[in-house]
Amino acid sequence: MRQLLVVLLVCAGLALAAVPASAAGQGETSSLQKKPRKKPQMVKKGHKKVKKKKRPKKPPPRKPGKASIPVQIGIGPAVHMITGPVQSDQLFHYGLKTYASAIIDNETIRANKRMIPKKFRSSILKAREIRISPMILALIPDTIFISPKINRTQMYGAVFRPMAFGISPMSNDWFRFDINAGLLLMYAYLESSDEKIGENHLLDPGLDAKFSLEFKLHRSFLLTLGWASQFYIPMELGAGFWKVGTKNAFWHVGQAFLLLNIRFPYNHKF
Repeated sequence: MRQLLVVLLVCAGLALAAVPASAAGQGETSSLQKKPRKKPQMVKKGHKKVKKKKRPKKPPPRKPGKASIPVQIGIGPAVHMITGPVQSDQLFHYGLKTYASAIIDNETIRANKRMIPKKFRSSILKAREIRISPMILALIPDTIFISPKINRTQMYGAVFRPMAFGISPMSNDWFRFDINAGLLLMYAYLESSDEKIGENHLLDPGLDAKFSLEFKLHRSFLLTLGWASQFYIPMELGAGFWKVGTKNAFWHVGQAFLLLNIRFPYNHKF
């Protein structure tokens, strides 16, 4: 009996010793299952790292500024000689001549050269003077006819010059010679007791060629002498409204004029 009891106790001890060993084995297995294996990273051969390009910084917005631009305005008397039967009755008809333009001289160009694109800067800096007339000035008449009857003929009206181009082949600080041409639109009331002329309402487009000499008496005061030949679509006089014809036609006006000009600065914001 004693030997049997010893055998049972030894078996029980072995069984108890085997239980924690198996439990520990199960714990290790579960901990290993909880930790997933890391997959090896695949590295492609010949792959190069590309650096990201930095985006260019936007230039700061340009600050508003001012530019002082000289403006020239002129007005003066004009004498007209109208080719045809009108001239036969009365040689001279009178009126006014006007002028308005922005004067961009070399001093103004150099003071504001940063506003000129670089590819045009060198050629524009060589210019002595550039004259520009805004389109709004086309609403101001270039010529005004104010010619009451001296013999038998009277004439009232206006000539608009919406567009013109010109050059200055001779100029210096005190003298300027201009040649230019422009588009014209004329309305004039022409009336005479002469039967060849009669009563006329002339609405006529045309072209002109103008030559002028400008003298700079002072920085702000200038004197201009000039001649303009105005050519129109021939209109038959005394034949009603808008009748084109060559008989007793109104087609050419010769104009001699004198302008008294003033020049003053105008501050332009940009």
